[in-house]
Amino acid sequence: MTTNCNPYEKFLRVEKKTELNISVRHHRNERAVAIINENYLFDSSCPLLSENIELDKRRWTEFYFMAFKLPYILEKKKGDDFFYIISGSDTLKYKLLDMNME
Repeated sequence: MTTNCNPYEKFLRVEKKTELNISVRHHRNERAVAIINENYLFDSSCPLLSENIELDKRRWTEFYFMAFKLPYILEKKKGDDFFYIISGSDTLKYKLLDMNME
């Protein structure tokens, strides 16, 4: 008998086919993944695609959920390989990375 040792199998992996428009009230990063609202799983190093932002780029270059003050909005359209974080008056676009958890 084999057991699955993947501690993340209970979360929904956000992929290109996923559509989301959620208010993020809880987030945590661990082992190169980000867990959102205890439901959704992302690669936590998604690169920033936004240009002409007036933020400290060192803080925002990669998608670390802890950099955002709660709550914030996370939007992703089905079929897109990017997603948006809307926090206050700032909207940042990030590349969605595939997670190979095998």
